[in-house]
Amino acid sequence: MLPSAFCGFSSCVSPLLTHRMADLFSIPFGGNLMAECPVCAGEIELADDAMAGEVIVCGDCGAELEITGLDPVKLDEAPSAEEDWGQ
Repeated sequence: MLPSAFCGFSSCVSPLLTHRMADLFSIPFGGNLMAECPVCAGEIELADDAMAGEVIVCGDCGAELEITGLDPVKLDEAPSAEEDWGQ
């Protein structure tokens, strides 16, 4: 017979344990998308509301990156703004 305080695995897993399990299985905790910087190969976490065309900055190397796809996540170096001399 089980003690009255017994609970099933899914109903008593602490958030810390759940977060650690997500690390073990390379699942982003909280549902955020993960991507790799095409410049330095650093890991970048995208916000839940990230959109294609959005420009973000790599926290590791400082490169400006454009989100070019979300399914799957794809990042490219953002085009540099060209100067317009009014010609």
